[in-house]
Amino acid sequence: LGAGPLLPLSLRAAASGRPVPRANEPDGGHTAFSWLTAGLTVTASPRGRLLQGLHALDVHNDWILFNERTAQEMLTKTLDAYASSETADLYLRQMEGTQDAQKEVLDMLLDFLPQRYPSNFSVAGRAADGAFPPDAVVCVRIGDSRMEFRIGDYSDFPLKLASLLVQEDLVIMQNGRLVAGSVLCSFSRFGESRFGQDLKELHAKVAQFQNDLERPVLRIFETLKFENPLWRTNWNISWSDEIMVNPRRYPMKKGQMGADEQDAIMRELRQRIQEVGIANATFMKTEYQTCRRLRRNDDCVLFTIRTLIDPMTMLADLPRAARQLAMNVRILEPVEFCHYIGLSDDYIRHSLLEHADGIAVHAK
Repeated sequence: LGAGPLLPLSLRAAASGRPVPRANEPDGGHTAFSWLTAGLTVTASPRGRLLQGLHALDVHNDWILFNERTAQEMLTKTLDAYASSETADLYLRQMEGTQDAQKEVLDMLLDFLPQRYPSNFSVAGRAADGAFPPDAVVCVRIGDSRMEFRIGDYSDFPLKLASLLVQEDLVIMQNGRLVAGSVLCSFSRFGESRFGQDLKELHAKVAQFQNDLERPVLRIFETLKFENPLWRTNWNISWSDEIMVNPRRYPMKKGQMGADEQDAIMRELRQRIQEVGIANATFMKTEYQTCRRLRRNDDCVLFTIRTLIDPMTMLADLPRAARQLAMNVRILEPVEFCHYIGLSDDYIRHSLLEHADGIAVHAK
């Protein structure tokens, strides 16, 4: 994977049978700060070179993160997004010929979810050989609510049903190209321009990607094996707590702006911090991402993205997360990626560092 050892440390640990790093949270307990607290989110090297941050995935426990407290709200938002073909096209797309790969993804979820979260998921009518026939019914229980989905009703678009079962965005890459996906929370403009793009095109606007990450990322997607799934996280500062993709999340990135409009937005954000403080003005957004090669459709990789957004006020009780956040910000200060994540403004960045440093002194 570029310079250095062939495998990151945690992947070599997994290959040797040693425990691999994970955020040890109870079911439903993961927050946007969990992986910072565990010291597992390191954005760049001390010289500012972006890192992949890959770890071996405990596929039996950590593949899908189900949170019963937020699942009903997410399901409602997803159903609303799919309510009309016009809105559905913004979030849900497929290329013809990808239905078998989608069905494999759905089968993987139907096998995993009832085992990992038996109080919330069950499947009636599973065949003796373990297959999930069209007449099988998926039952989802969230609190006092109970919903049933007949698998055959989604035979023309299996990923649609898969996306109704989880809080993750789901993306299928075939030979490195995005061919099917449900993307509601992570990256924007999915239905408008990103569908059908390859990895280089998908990351074209990510600062430093071409120089730091393009070759190792392409290699990962080429060599990833079914039996060696991976996970990573990233983080960003959001100005909105809305879980669905929206322009209020990163107002400084709103389309094509002139210098005057950009300056006006930055003044507004600075004023917001001056009035209520950085902790009350911003939110931590984290994406927990997993990569799995499909077994039957082995030219495909499933990419899951679980988006978590929590108020920055939570950091006050998480000194280890504050220490890790401050370390990441300082490493990124002099490099281009700092602009990409919206921390190029000195006042905003220094406000965040002052807040994090004041909490980090209590870290053990």
